Amino acid sequence: MYEEATDSVFLDRAEDIAHDFDWKKSCAGNASVYEEEYDHPVWKRYIEDGIKGGHDGMDWLEFEKFFEALRNDAPMPVDVYDGASWMVITALSEMSIAKGGAVMDIPDFTRGRWHHEFI
Repeated sequence: MYEEATDSVFLDRAEDIAHDFDWKKSCAGNASVYEEEYDHPVWKRYIEDGIKGGHDGMDWLEFEKFFEALRNDAPMPVDVYDGASWMVITALSEMSIAKGGAVMDIPDFTRGRWHHEFI
């Protein structure tokens, strides 16, 4: 697990668990130790190529995966269910605000199919 405020990585190993109570002294700022071994190739290329586009480059990463899927006739990186779930948050937030901060249920656009088909 990565913790941004302290730039620290915590792994579920015996030697890491031993630092549970002294992590600031022994683990804070240790992320660079793990970068070379664990950093994903997509992130490495993202940094090497330079950040492109809006949202600190995240738009570029999504577009790249979208076009890659189109070129290779592969499934889209974000399906219609993810898209609907992400976009409904704005509408539900507006509804919640209009109702004084009421809790709003997030619709299950898959009608329960995610329990069986999307795992």
